Amino acid sequence: MIENYLGGNLAHVIAIIAYILAGVITLFLYFRAGRHELVDDEVLFDLALVAASGALVFGRIVDFLVRFQFYGWSFKKLIFFNVFFGFSWYGAFLGAIVLSAFYLKSKKQKILFLFDLMTAPLVFGAMIISLANYLIFGTFVSLLYFVYLLVVFWTLKRLAKIKRFEGFFLSLTLILIGTVNLSLSFMVGVRSQLFDNIDYQILMSTATIISGSILLYKFSERNIRVDLKNTGVLLLLSLFKIKRILFSASEANLTARSIVLLPYYLVKLLFSLVKLLGREIYISIKDLIEVIGVGR
Repeated sequence: MIENYLGGNLAHVIAIIAYILAGVITLFLYFRAGRHELVDDEVLFDLALVAASGALVFGRIVDFLVRFQFYGWSFKKLIFFNVFFGFSWYGAFLGAIVLSAFYLKSKKQKILFLFDLMTAPLVFGAMIISLANYLIFGTFVSLLYFVYLLVVFWTLKRLAKIKRFEGFFLSLTLILIGTVNLSLSFMVGVRSQLFDNIDYQILMSTATIISGSILLYKFSERNIRVDLKNTGVLLLLSLFKIKRILFSASEANLTARSIVLLPYYLVKLLFSLVKLLGREIYISIKDLIEVIGVGR
């Protein structure tokens, strides 16, 4: 949108500003969450620096390996990113996780606990970037991504009020983000061919969902036999529920009522999402003003 009126160069400058703003607000949300959990500021700062370094390096390298046809295996193109631009968010996430895990292990810190603190702030930062991309370039994919990430952020914040096992939010975020990317790949035709018969977006999105599911189950320390038994009972109860809906007038009326009220529930959910988003932006800006010292 803005690019059509202001020109490409100015639009790119605005995009850079949006990235900086997203980074600043993400850091404030992250530090606020860490201080609330009584984590040492030095650990928070070092972890943020290590994660950012790993993200930048791995994001560039993975993009170089995936888009080898663009780079032509030229290390010159790899190094001069300002001319030959390219970045893999999957690689960035992998790099941030790997280097952060090594750092936290060397410092004998709780790896999964600190990873959980990073998830919601990172999703919030991605929301800002997606919204900026939509306002600048007018791409429908960016708008959809912003809406999906808003739902993911709201989900994480709601579940944060309930005590969860360590690694829960990291695993859940992987599942949700993978689901978002996979759905967008099918809905709007986002495609990026890795080889002749392999779609990079679908492959990585599916791998992200599977990895998150495996980690979620591993960290929960559940019993697979008990879970299989409970799943069978749940399926059986669902079949009985469907039978009651088909042959019981009262159950059918309740189901019809829920369908009729569905738009109301969706509007109510959207209002809650917007309210939560506004609150997080307000608190982040307030924290930033306090740190700068304005008004003292």
